[in-house]
Amino acid sequence: MTTPVTVKEIRILLGFNQLTDEEVVTQCFSNITGFTGNLNYQVLPVTLANFSAAVSQFQADITAAGDGSKKAIAAKNKQRKLVIQMLKQLAIYVETNSNDDLAIVATSGFVPASTTRGKPQLLGQPDNPGLAQGASGQMLVTLNRMAGATSYTVRSAVVTAGVPGTWTEQTVANLVHPTPVNGLTPGATYAFQVRALGSLGFSPWSDSSIRMTI
Repeated sequence: MTTPVTVKEIRILLGFNQLTDEEVVTQCFSNITGFTGNLNYQVLPVTLANFSAAVSQFQADITAAGDGSKKAIAAKNKQRKLVIQMLKQLAIYVETNSNDDLAIVATSGFVPASTTRGKPQLLGQPDNPGLAQGASGQMLVTLNRMAGATSYTVRSAVVTAGVPGTWTEQTVANLVHPTPVNGLTPGATYAFQVRALGSLGFSPWSDSSIRMTI
């Protein structure tokens, strides 16, 4: 009797055109963080320097378009199209160079959409992360293990007037020890969230745990 072979195909969610301008910028920063120093992706089709410059220009164009000027809005839309083209190039590159490994895909900052012939693993919402103060500018984040999860992503953002600002993400593969989140501003209040990665992709983000750093 021949044993059936499990075939897995990982694709990146490419619905960038449906994102708001701010969501496109957030996706780009997630990729910039993910690709920086990432040995899994060493020959990118778009250099990080060019990608970062394009994203910075897009941010400037978004601000300029706030006055409602048709010329500024047209410039912003043109830059948005360029940035999304770069995102798609990078996404296709990740699909080709990830060896169908969800954990490797996750390090790129992209959201994978996988299909597996076999029993799928759909993850629920994770518990809020536990927080403990580490050294100055550091928070120790404890995550609860989820069945079927292959890795986790922790994100943090400064809270101003009760609203989190720009999120910074990091991938977590080992839950044996609390995960240190470094580079925080002493005296600032931060929100922390976590999501898990399973065979069907990412879970929803957890609710926020909030604490002031020292």
